Amino acid sequence: MAQEEPRGGGGGQEAGTAAIKWGAIVIIVLAILWFLARYVIPLLPRA
Repeated sequence: MAQEEPRGGGGGQEAGTAAIKWGAIVIIVLAILWFLARYVIPLLPRA
């Protein structure tokens, strides 16, 4: 039989790790978008 993950208080750590990971991804994407808007888009013609 396949082992099941323990139910209970152990899930909080995985949830916190996932929240930190997705928060970091959001911050990186926002930083890239800000960089494009600030420096790249003004260089395009007719921008």
